[in-house]
Amino acid sequence: MTALCRLGSEAYDDALAPIARSLNASQETGLHVSMAQSLELLAYTCAARLDLSGARVAYEGAVAQFAKRKKGRVGRHGVARCAENVEKLRELTDLDGGSFANLMKPVPWS
Repeated sequence: MTALCRLGSEAYDDALAPIARSLNASQETGLHVSMAQSLELLAYTCAARLDLSGARVAYEGAVAQFAKRKKGRVGRHGVARCAENVEKLRELTDLDGGSFANLMKPVPWS
């Protein structure tokens, strides 16, 4: 949740630490949706920081984790949203503010 607040304020560098903690906790517990959501936040943060390769890798990881829960609404929507962003990023050789603005934002969850 802290990461979402930080992303909302566009403090992307500050968002990395809480996202990393969330991802580590998700990996330890094996919760695929939580892992997928953390990877999606990491991907969006990488994109905001104009790190094209980091964003691609994190979005691809998010798609893989959301796909493990594809039967549920969160999984289906996560796969669709992240897969669309992966396709948008594949078309790019460089990431700038305009292409970042075209990415689908992570959806807040409870």
